[in-house]
Amino acid sequence: MKWKWLIAGPLLAFVAASVGALVVQEVWPRRRPATEAEGPRDGVSVFFLHGEKRCENCISFEALARKAVEEAFPDAVGEKRILWHTANYVTSSYKTPDGRDFREACDIYASSVVAVEFREGKARTWCKLAQVSDYLDSAQEAVKTVRDGVGAVLRGTEAAGHARALPSGLAAAALFALWFGILTSISPCPLATNIAAISYIGRRVGSPRQVLLSGLLYTVGRTLAYVVLAALIVGGLLYKVDVAAALSRYMNRLLGPILILVGIVLLRLVEFSFRGFAPGEGTQRRVDAMGVWGAGLLGMLFAVAFCPVSAALFFGSLLTLALRSQSSVLLPSLYGVGTALPVVAVAVVLAFSAQSVGKVFQRLTQFERWARWTTGAVFILVGGYFCFTYIYSAL
Repeated sequence: MKWKWLIAGPLLAFVAASVGALVVQEVWPRRRPATEAEGPRDGVSVFFLHGEKRCENCISFEALARKAVEEAFPDAVGEKRILWHTANYVTSSYKTPDGRDFREACDIYASSVVAVEFREGKARTWCKLAQVSDYLDSAQEAVKTVRDGVGAVLRGTEAAGHARALPSGLAAAALFALWFGILTSISPCPLATNIAAISYIGRRVGSPRQVLLSGLLYTVGRTLAYVVLAALIVGGLLYKVDVAAALSRYMNRLLGPILILVGIVLLRLVEFSFRGFAPGEGTQRRVDAMGVWGAGLLGMLFAVAFCPVSAALFFGSLLTLALRSQSSVLLPSLYGVGTALPVVAVAVVLAFSAQSVGKVFQRLTQFERWARWTTGAVFILVGGYFCFTYIYSAL
């Protein structure tokens, strides 16, 4: 339809422009006059580096972190062995002890805290303590990270030079992974495979216990398939040091275009199709021969029967989230559980009232459209925010 392209066209153009801007920034980076970092003769300089525009979270985080450092080390602050600096990382440039720019050396593309150790008036070691965007839901944890990091640098420990902020917000990421799985399971194509699974389970309506066991085994099989697939991809990428470093540097900037593209697919503004894997008759016979245990194998097989929507949610959303959270097992497990929850729910209905299955599917179909549209719209809005924040530095 023409109206879909009226929406998809500008969004795709924006994605292309954002990717182009990212490439330009890497090929022809902005040259800023680099200056030596200022600090005490023996102590620590703490730099709070922010973008062109400061949000409330940024301002609040700086105030909390600075207060925590001043209260934790009153003597060092009073003796000026700890100095606090606030600077715009876009317009200002500081050198690390090895001569590199702070922004590039510390992978700074959002408001962050960097600590520099000074000995005899010269910068010796540096470390990125925290990035504000990683702690939006846990300010106190961020403050503790900054306070402990400054203390480590102040003591001159070797670990200070290698301090890095740990990924946070895992609870929120877990909820998103579970939601992506549920949304995948009730999308039209995966829903069709789940109907087949439920038909298989439904053969045992006469035995409620076997129906429930089949639903559980289907869930386990489906979850296991996603965990193995995600662990191979995520674990393999994070295992390579150079790849992990590149992901750490580019993840926030790439996340914007990725989310917009996934949102376009969820809203079906651009439709395409490809043939995923589907079990043949021979496989179906082997599944039947396994009896109730065949539900587990069925879950594994249907898990890899990707269609456009499920592929976008798995490869575009789940894997991106897992890489950002450095979780190759927990998030894929929750995603797998989410994809099988409707099957388990219907298995329970089958065990006690087979006549209600039709009503359940009708409700799922109605809910799917609302959930998919809402999620797609949120993805596009959040993707735009990430682009303006991490690529264009406009927010």
